[in-house]
Amino acid sequence: MKIREKEYKETYIQLRTFISQAKRVYAYVKLTTEEIEGVYVKLNKKDLIINLDELYLKDKDNWQNIIDTSSFHFHTKDNKVWYFGRKWLGRPEDVFIN
Repeated sequence: MKIREKEYKETYIQLRTFISQAKRVYAYVKLTTEEIEGVYVKLNKKDLIINLDELYLKDKDNWQNIIDTSSFHFHTKDNKVWYFGRKWLGRPEDVFIN
């Protein structure tokens, strides 16, 4: 058996897929500008996708500078936490081929 590994790039389609496949999405938010520490806030997935689509359509080439993708945490049904750009939620990274 051969193992084929995919390299995942931080694309906008991948971000939308993470949001839609996750059970819950949290973002790290600072409540005031003076604070060093922040809190994790649960986001509404439908509203998040709508707002991200609007931002992406305004500036397709510069979307990664507008959206702080490192602040998102994606939680699955198994209570696993995923971060954008590390792994794909829906399928394992290794695909076995006979």
